[in-house]
Amino acid sequence: MNSLAFALTLPILAGGVAWLTRGVHRLGGALAVAVGVIGLLACASLPTERTFPLAAGLALEWSSAIRLLVLALWAVLALFGALELARPGWSFVMPAVLVATGLTLFALTLRPLPLAFLAMQIGGLLIVFPALEGPARRPWGTLGYLVVTIMSGAIGLMGLSLAEFHAQNPDEATARLAAALFAVAAGLSLALIPLHFWLPRVTETAPFQVTAWLGIVGQLGILGLVLRLLTEYDWLLTVTPLIYTFILGGLASVILGGALALAAPTPRHWFAYAMIFSTGIAVVGFGLFVQQGAGGAALALVNRTLAILVATAGFRAVPNLATHWDDLRGMGRHVPPAGVALGVAAAAFAAFPPLAGFPAAWLIYRAAFDAAPVLAYLLAPGMVLMALSVFRLLVTLVEPGEGHARETPLGLSILIGGLTLGLIVLGLFPQLALGPIMSALATLRFLP
Repeated sequence: MNSLAFALTLPILAGGVAWLTRGVHRLGGALAVAVGVIGLLACASLPTERTFPLAAGLALEWSSAIRLLVLALWAVLALFGALELARPGWSFVMPAVLVATGLTLFALTLRPLPLAFLAMQIGGLLIVFPALEGPARRPWGTLGYLVVTIMSGAIGLMGLSLAEFHAQNPDEATARLAAALFAVAAGLSLALIPLHFWLPRVTETAPFQVTAWLGIVGQLGILGLVLRLLTEYDWLLTVTPLIYTFILGGLASVILGGALALAAPTPRHWFAYAMIFSTGIAVVGFGLFVQQGAGGAALALVNRTLAILVATAGFRAVPNLATHWDDLRGMGRHVPPAGVALGVAAAAFAAFPPLAGFPAAWLIYRAAFDAAPVLAYLLAPGMVLMALSVFRLLVTLVEPGEGHARETPLGLSILIGGLTLGLIVLGLFPQLALGPIMSALATLRFLP
C-alpha cells in the first residue's frame, strides 16, 4: 500500500475505532484531529501530476487541483474534531463523519470514475444514519436526502456510461444527454434542484455536525467529481450547453436562496438557505469557466466552509437551542460567543467586508461583468435579499429577550475566535488563499 492510499484509509479505520469505543468521552474528536493532521502532513509533500497504482487495475489520481481539495478536507476533518473536543455531541456522529470523509477522499482520487461515484454515494448514505437519529428523531425529515442521494448517484453513473459510449461512438445527441445527466446529478446533490427539497429538512432534524458535513465535505466532494469529469471529458464544454446550466442554476439559487432566507421560519432553515445561496454564488463563478471566476468561486467555498464551521460552533454553544426565531432573541447578550459566531457566519454568507466572502464576491462580479454585464446585475437582487435576512438575524441576536447568561467552554470560545480571525485575515489578505488556488486552477486545461 502506497503512502497516499494509507493516508486515505486512515479516516475509515479511525471511524471503526470511534464506533467501537463511542462511549469513551471525546475519543472521536481526538481521532478526527489526529487523522486530519496526519493526512495534512502525509499529503502536503506528495508530488503532483502522478498516478499511484493499486491492485486489480485500480489507481489513485493525484493532481494540483485534487491535492488542494484533499488538503482542504484534511483541515476540515481536524476542525470537526476540534469542535467535538470543545463540546462533545452525539456519540454516533463522529464515527460516521470519519468514515464518510474517508470515502469522499477516495471519491476525489480513485480511478476508474464509476468507483469514485460509488464511494461518494456510500459516504453520503452513511451520513444519513446520524441524521435519522438526530435530536428531533423524525426519520421522514431526512427521507428527501436519502432519496436524492440514491437518485443523484444513479443518474451520475448513467451519465458516465453515456460519456464512455460517446468516446467510442461520437454523437452530439449522446454528449448532450450525458451532460444533462451530470448537471441534474450535481444539482440534486448540491440542493440546487429542487431548491428546498432536502437540505432544510436535514438541517431541521439532524445534529449540526451532520448538516456541516453535508454543506462542506459532501458538497466539496461533488464539486471535485465535477472537476474530474471536465478534466477527463473536456468535450462536455464544447458540444453541450453545460456552461449555461451552471450559470442559470447558480443565479436561480442566489435569488431564491436569498428570498427564502429572508422568509425562513426558523434559524435552522435560515442556515440551510444561506448555504444554498453561497453555493449558488460559487457555482456562478465556476460556471463562467475563466480563471478569475473559478478563483473567486474557490475563495467563496473557503469562506463558506469557515462560515458553516463557525455557525456550527455557535449553535453548539447552546446545546438545547430549539428551532424558533424567539430562541435566538438576546443570544448575543446571554451567550456572547454564540451570538458572535452566528453573527459572523451570517455576515460571511452574505459576503460582508472585511470577511473572506467579500473579495470572493468581487472576483465573481468582475468575471461575470466581463463575460456579460447582465449576469452581474442579476446577482444583485439575491445579494440584497440575503443582506436583509442577515440584518434580521443580527437584530434578533442583540434585542432584549428572556434568558440568563450561560457559560461557554473555553475551547469552544477559542475555536470561534480562531475561525472568525481566519475569515477576517482572508478578507483583508485574500492572496494568502488565492496564491495556491490560482496555481492549481492554472493546471486545469478546460479553464482558458
